[in-house]
Amino acid sequence: MRKAPLIEMDRGTWGAIALVTATAVVYLTFWFVPQMRAIANSHAELESKLEYVMGAHKSALAADRVEQELREVRAYIEQHDDQLLAEDGMPSLFRQVSHMCKSHEVMTTRFEPLAPVSYHSLERASLSLGVRGPFQSVQRVLHELESLPERVWVDSIKMSRTQEAGDSVQCELRLVVFVDNPENTD
Repeated sequence: MRKAPLIEMDRGTWGAIALVTATAVVYLTFWFVPQMRAIANSHAELESKLEYVMGAHKSALAADRVEQELREVRAYIEQHDDQLLAEDGMPSLFRQVSHMCKSHEVMTTRFEPLAPVSYHSLERASLSLGVRGPFQSVQRVLHELESLPERVWVDSIKMSRTQEAGDSVQCELRLVVFVDNPENTD
């Protein structure tokens, strides 16, 4: 017994199969695979742009925080800028201190400006001041010094009772005031 071929194909059938196979190979090679590569490239580009947008959002949030901090620093500087003594204000301050002592009947035993210390945008000026008088009067002088519009720091204070009768005290002070340097102001 002879086996019969399962499917007998003639020349036209083989031609049709060859045409379909060639069309499939051409379709896969020249259209499907390039389209899949283009889709993969587009997807990668989209991921990259999404990362960029997310990074820009984070940068925008960081920039907003930095701008808020800058506004706070500027507000602080503006608030305390009035407390800096003008560059030419030291003689006026010395005159005020002298007047305070005289008006409260406190004797000045030492009035010695010290060498200033320069910083980037300001100077630290110090004054060594010795006064003697009734405790209440010395206390009023100290209170008026602290009430000045310029920020005057009492860097050190030493108070002792004098040998005189009554409540007389000797007070040694080191006052510090910050002087504006408009040439280096940021």
